[in-house]
Amino acid sequence: MGTGRAFHQPAVNALVPNLVPKNLFPNAVAWHSSLNKVTQVSGPTLGGFIYLAGPEYAYAIAAFALAIAALTTTAIKTRTGHISRQPTTF
Repeated sequence: MGTGRAFHQPAVNALVPNLVPKNLFPNAVAWHSSLNKVTQVSGPTLGGFIYLAGPEYAYAIAAFALAIAALTTTAIKTRTGHISRQPTTF
C-alpha cells in the first residue's frame, strides 16, 4: 500500500494543475480535496454494504469501476508544451 501511494500521490498532485486553467486552479484544488475526503469516508462504507449482498457482487462492482476508471483515464487531455524558464544561477 505504501509503495502504491508513493507513486500515486505525486501523479495525482501533478495532474490537477495540468487539467484546469490557472484562474480556476484554486477552485479545482478545493473541489479535489473535498471530494477526496468524501470518497475516503463513503467508499468503504458503500463497499461494506455491497459486501453484505455477497463478496462476488463487491468484486464484480470493483472490477467494473476499475474498467470505467481505466477508460476515462485514457480520455484525459492535458496541456502539453515546454515552459521557458531562466537558467538557474548561483
